[in-house]
Amino acid sequence: MFVADITLVWIGGILVVGFLGFFVVAIASLSRLFSFVFRVITGMSRPANAARVPAAESNVRACPRPRCGYLNHPEARYCARCGSPLDAEVEVDHYG
Repeated sequence: MFVADITLVWIGGILVVGFLGFFVVAIASLSRLFSFVFRVITGMSRPANAARVPAAESNVRACPRPRCGYLNHPEARYCARCGSPLDAEVEVDHYG
């Protein structure tokens, strides 16, 4: 009888931890979604370090895509954020 009680406590504990984990992940996902929607609506979707710094003045390589603009390591061949090649000209459509 004692072993059965301990087993039920363990199973109940695992279920409670599972439910709590699910709700934590759900709340975190919803907060990221609301944050993204807010940034899109307010126009603040550009990353903080995406300021246009000419490559000749600094030791970084800016991504050529207008919507990314990430400042990469000087020896990088591809953008660390979006994966675009840094050497080639990037064709940009109406949506960026």
